[in-house]
Amino acid sequence: MLILAGEARDAAQWHADGFHRRNSRHRAIWHSAPVHNLNEIREALRNGAGILFLSPLRQTRSHPGQPALGPSRFGQLARLCQPAKVIALGGMNRAQAAKWPQTMVHGWAAIDAFTK
Repeated sequence: MLILAGEARDAAQWHADGFHRRNSRHRAIWHSAPVHNLNEIREALRNGAGILFLSPLRQTRSHPGQPALGPSRFGQLARLCQPAKVIALGGMNRAQAAKWPQTMVHGWAAIDAFTK
């Protein structure tokens, strides 16, 4: 699946399967959004996002100084993302992802896990 960061019209021009942006209401293709707190989750769901990249679960090198949600808060917020699919982000790797039930976390994304 190809999801392009930006506007839905740009994703359509690239023949992508979806787009990644929090504040858009386009519904013809997959819509993912970055979320970090309850207000952003509510906004993304109101705007029809079906995939939410919830972060940061853990500290990351790519976002120094950004406080991590930690497992407890991440779990609380992940449950509030329903009916959207949750993608865990922030210090993720295959071993970390295996700790989360697929009923709560649909998938995971990373930077360092793929570059080290």
